[in-house]
Amino acid sequence: MRRFLLALLALLLVPGAGSASAAPSRQERTTAIFFRETQNWVAPPFYDFWSGNGGLPIFGYPLAPTDLMTSPDDGKVYATQIFERNRLEYHPENPEPYRVQLGRLGVEVLQKQGRNWQDFPKGEPKSGCDFFPETGHTLCEPFRSYWRRYGLDLNMRGVARAESIALFGLPISEPMMETNADGATVLTQWFERARFEYHPNNPPQYRVLLGLLGKELYGPYRPGAASVSGKVNAILRNKETIEAGVDDGPFWETVNRSSSGMRISKASLWIRGPFYPPDHPLFGVANDWFGTSVIL
Repeated sequence: MRRFLLALLALLLVPGAGSASAAPSRQERTTAIFFRETQNWVAPPFYDFWSGNGGLPIFGYPLAPTDLMTSPDDGKVYATQIFERNRLEYHPENPEPYRVQLGRLGVEVLQKQGRNWQDFPKGEPKSGCDFFPETGHTLCEPFRSYWRRYGLDLNMRGVARAESIALFGLPISEPMMETNADGATVLTQWFERARFEYHPNNPPQYRVLLGLLGKELYGPYRPGAASVSGKVNAILRNKETIEAGVDDGPFWETVNRSSSGMRISKASLWIRGPFYPPDHPLFGVANDWFGTSVIL
């Protein structure tokens, strides 16, 4: 059962052929994901952006379902989804790849703390570091390599400087020791859209971590009721098939009770949209059948 739950954690939904009996094609791309940790979907139009620009390490889990929110950047209302580390806004008036926009959560969290980043001590150009005259701050190791490694996909070669700026923003502080929301005192540098933290005792790939700014700004997880219908089908080793409704509550618990501890050999999920109800601003974005099969 544990393996089944892990599979559901990363459950991939690909467009079907228009009916629940059609098998998903391996060539069809992923369009949505459901996380049992927060009981929220990442669905169109945010899934492609979320998955194509770093996924969990960069944005974290979804904190809440998509809803209408007023953007602090321009005071306008957009369909928005909050993640652990950032806020994604849907701007249908923009051409691709600029329809999904990131919030400036680094600036916003500092404002919530009553701190003005423009009052922070400035840096000076020096060897081995990048200097940003726009804000007067430097970018050095241990954060420089991480910042350069990631960026929004703007169809440039490699990871261009402009793409890293689009993802994280410009540095708005010099590195300094700070105590984060979890009580750890770590080397910290603030950016317009992120907070970099250095955890030297972690394995090398996890020494630079992004702060959970979305969670700090918007609070705890708010499970979202999936506005979808369909069934999850689990096939046991003895060939018994179990069905549980997607819209009947936590479907993995239903399967767990039904299987009585017997190992599951295959799980499939068929969902019919829409992901969003008729009164939702994103109604019509995803209204087809979706399905996947997971071999355990």
